[in-house]
Amino acid sequence: MKLLKPGGAAHFVTEDYATALRLAEDATSKGLKVALTDTTAGAAASGASGAGVPNFSSSLRVWLVNIYQ
Repeated sequence: MKLLKPGGAAHFVTEDYATALRLAEDATSKGLKVALTDTTAGAAASGASGAGVPNFSSSLRVWLVNIYQ
């Protein structure tokens, strides 16, 4: 919650579904709104380089976690 300005949003991208669920659960337990979207790396974060992610490409399946106040 400390990451968000009043009325703000935070956006996280992860290739791990368990991580996406954990972020979503933590946020909802604090009364925040969450949108969890199954998408591709290219759609979620255009221009991303995927540093440290093996076999990274724009078509890599990822989870986009949007957290809102």
